[in-house]
Amino acid sequence: MKLKRLTAAVLALVMTAALLPAAMADAPDADFGGFLDAGSVQGGVMLLSAPAEAPLAASYHTWLFLNGEYLDASNIPDVRHDPEYLLPMRLICEADGGSADWYPEDNEAFFFFANQRIVVSFADNSVQLDFQPVEGVTATLVDGVTFLPASFVNSLEGVEVDDNPTMDVDRIDVKTPNGTPLMKLANELLEAAGLGMGMQTSPAELEEVYGEVFGFKAAYMTEGVAFLPMMISANTLVVGKLADGAESDLHACFDKYQAQQKEVFTTYLSHNLPAIENAKFATEGGWFLFVIAENADAAVELFHTRAAEMK
Repeated sequence: MKLKRLTAAVLALVMTAALLPAAMADAPDADFGGFLDAGSVQGGVMLLSAPAEAPLAASYHTWLFLNGEYLDASNIPDVRHDPEYLLPMRLICEADGGSADWYPEDNEAFFFFANQRIVVSFADNSVQLDFQPVEGVTATLVDGVTFLPASFVNSLEGVEVDDNPTMDVDRIDVKTPNGTPLMKLANELLEAAGLGMGMQTSPAELEEVYGEVFGFKAAYMTEGVAFLPMMISANTLVVGKLADGAESDLHACFDKYQAQQKEVFTTYLSHNLPAIENAKFATEGGWFLFVIAENADAAVELFHTRAAEMK
């Protein structure tokens, strides 16, 4: 599931210090994101490493982690977790690479999270998922912050929420597809390439769109993800793991794709041509990258570094 935000007052941290060794025993492999040093136990006392800005007493009091990374929720108001945990959606969405928008004319909030669309209508705090009503789920609004029940977030495809019931501290872990090695690599490469939003596409969807035109087959990769351009741009990034013996066939598909993009933009928005002509196909340690972007060279350099680390 997605994104989690951790906050607690310094006083609360001190008071819970005595309980932390037991919590660590229950979850010896837990990743406290640098907030707690699991090895800093001296004489039975757990040493705390507080964030630079300690959370406020009136702030969201539950520790939040998204894909193993601690989220600072010190600016999120406290909320009554009754009968279950409530999650701050803007914080989680934006930390996961999604988005959160407020439409005052409609009195609605729109969240894009884990490739799913959530709409909250503040007329009655009702919730829609992919524009379909969700029965039995209502939003909570506190000081302009929208919260949704953890059980609802946990029900989203590809998302997992764990409230760690065996631990002696209030910690919620949210895991999303963006926490996988593939998506972490893809998101880093998108940033290095200077690419903004693109249409995230699976290998199966690529085959459906480009199979007949370019001969693309999803079987050319064992896993992968593509970010395809909008109509006014040629920006493209595809990354994944090569299937055995598929490198030359996959490279040929991307050569055809590049040629088609060049033809399209020769007389239409020709400012895209330098990036198209500089398209890159690279491989490293069984991984591949195809990219059309202004900063394609930077993406390729980072790709070689990261792929070598993932061998």
